[in-house]
Amino acid sequence: MKETRPCLHCQSLPELRTDNKDDRFWFMFICPTCQHHAGAHLYESVALHWWNKVNEEQRPCLGCHGQPRVKYSKLRDMWTLQCTGCGYVNHWSHTLQGAVCGWHTSNTPGEVHYKKMWDARYEELQKERELAAKQIGED
Repeated sequence: MKETRPCLHCQSLPELRTDNKDDRFWFMFICPTCQHHAGAHLYESVALHWWNKVNEEQRPCLGCHGQPRVKYSKLRDMWTLQCTGCGYVNHWSHTLQGAVCGWHTSNTPGEVHYKKMWDARYEELQKERELAAKQIGED
């Protein structure tokens, strides 16, 4: 059996939980401290694989160099990765694999250039807004 990685967020070792739904067993590794998990799977080996996958070091965020954290939305039934530093969220995906792939394809070195361009444009818009507010206040 493969070795389980500690939780990326709190460094605790996960526990294996099982559930019997529809005459099938579901397996899920979950952190007992922070409740971080990688979803429920039909096979224990698959659950272990995905636990290790989401708890390995990912490419850091290019905006702030923070580590991403896996997020799951029960409302949407979708996965994403979110930077723990600046809060950047990549696209939502129906699978955990899609979310991890999305992080690595959306968080590419060329995006730093675009981020700087958008930051400069944001500053211009803020200055224009301040000038407009001053003009309205003077009238």
